[in-house]
Amino acid sequence: MKFVEINGSNRAILFNALKNKKKKSWKEISSDLKRSKAMMFHYINGSFPIPLALYEEISKISGIKVSFDVIEKKKFMRKEVNVPRLDTGLAEILGALAGDGHISGISHEVSVTCSSELDRDYINHLKLLFERKLGLKFKISIQGGAIRLKTYSKELASILHREYGAPIGKKKGNLKIPKPLENDLGLMKVYIRGLFDTDGSVYLRRKKDIVVEIINVDKNYLESLKVVLNRLGFICGISGKNLYLYRKDMVKKFFEEIKPANPKHLKKYSMYSQMNASVV
Repeated sequence: MKFVEINGSNRAILFNALKNKKKKSWKEISSDLKRSKAMMFHYINGSFPIPLALYEEISKISGIKVSFDVIEKKKFMRKEVNVPRLDTGLAEILGALAGDGHISGISHEVSVTCSSELDRDYINHLKLLFERKLGLKFKISIQGGAIRLKTYSKELASILHREYGAPIGKKKGNLKIPKPLENDLGLMKVYIRGLFDTDGSVYLRRKKDIVVEIINVDKNYLESLKVVLNRLGFICGISGKNLYLYRKDMVKKFFEEIKPANPKHLKKYSMYSQMNASVV
């Protein structure tokens, strides 16, 4: 079975033309095309490639043709995926997925979404890491202010969920530190690196103190992270959805031992340090 991938601007042109031509709600249009409304929105936002036959039908109705890439089902729905060995590479991947990652239970998309303005270099780093470790091809797509690294694999989604507890669908209330990592502090450092690189920030407090912060809406998850960071020798606090370190020795220790890989964090840390902000 063949599918097409269409970039964000062309996809918007195609579906806007379809909506204008049909003059119906998306629920009605979905029914006309014999698709669920939920699946139609997956096609519209690019989280799932469009079946070639459906694209041809939409193109005929809308009178619009756009450029696209044709992919075979086997290229994004690999049938057999080996369980990846737990090492630093996989630990970093699991951390990134816990941050700005997502695993869909509908399209089986495994993805990480970041800022297209600030995270392009970092997404390239993740692409190499994900492909080398997971043995699948990952595609980078840009839409508006977001840059997304993604692949489609039911088997990979199942493995990440079954073996390492990665949530499928909604993460709030379901996000936990992977059990295989809990007793290995070396792997936990790398897991925290992946999490911080995607869901963390570095900023100045009171114009002088550097703050390292990890943001997550799941308070139980933040509490479990705090326990691990304490075991690693870090003193940190939690306020609302923010876990933070602000003591200058703790910030210095964080960058020396966790070793963030996202260039935007490294640049900010370097800049603030040169300003004699708070790092000894």
